[in-house]
Parts: sequence; structure tokens; C-alpha cells
Amino acid sequence: MYMKENLHVGYEPFQLYLKGFLRSFGLALILIVVMTTAFFFIDLNNNLVGPLEFIILLLSVLYASIFVSRRMDNKGWMHGLIVGTVYFVILLIINFVTSIGDFHFFTFLPKWIFFASTGLLGGTIGINLR
Repeated sequence: MYMKENLHVGYEPFQLYLKGFLRSFGLALILIVVMTTAFFFIDLNNNLVGPLEFIILLLSVLYASIFVSRRMDNKGWMHGLIVGTVYFVILLIINFVTSIGDFHFFTFLPKWIFFASTGLLGGTIGINLR
């Protein structure tokens, strides 16, 4: 009976992280559809696409870290940092698999700082919203 309780406790945070990631991916998808629709109907500068995509990703990291840390008991900053780092790793893997030319890890290091900082901020906000 003791082992069964520990398995349930260890599995619950994984489900919470997964639910947070799925919700934030949904948010990112909705925001990207809104952005592309706006660019389709309104004549905007195409140089805005890259920064707006990055802001959308940061908003989705913020949402996921708030969602996860709000439901945790403590250490919201740590859960936010985990969310930001996992987002970074997912994007790193996607870029590594889809890149045609040279792949440079050091170009992604500043992005990890942004993702981790946003995750820390969202985790801190989420733990204080309870």
C-alpha cells in the first residue's frame, strides 16, 4: 500500500505539467492564428513576425508556469523554471531536427535566459495567486 501511494504522488505533478503544457500550446496556437489573420488582412511590416512569435512563446511559457505553480504547494519559482527550461528544450529539439544549415547552440543560450526568466516570473506569480 505504501508504494502505491508514492506512485500516485509522483505521477500527479507529471499530469499537472502535461496539462499546463497542453493548455499553453493551445494558447500559443490561438495567438499565432490571430497574428497570422491580422497579417493577412492588415498590411503590416513583415519584420514584426519574428518578435511577435517570440512574445507569443514567452506568453505561453508565462501561462504554463502560472498554471502549474498555482496548483503546487510550494516552490513556484522552481516549477516555473522547469516549465521555461522544458519549453526551451522542446524548441531546441525542433530546431535541431528541422535545421538545414549549421546548428549553433550558443545562438539559443540568450533565448533560454528569456524562457527561464519568464518561467521564474510566472512561477512566482502563480504561487502567490493561490
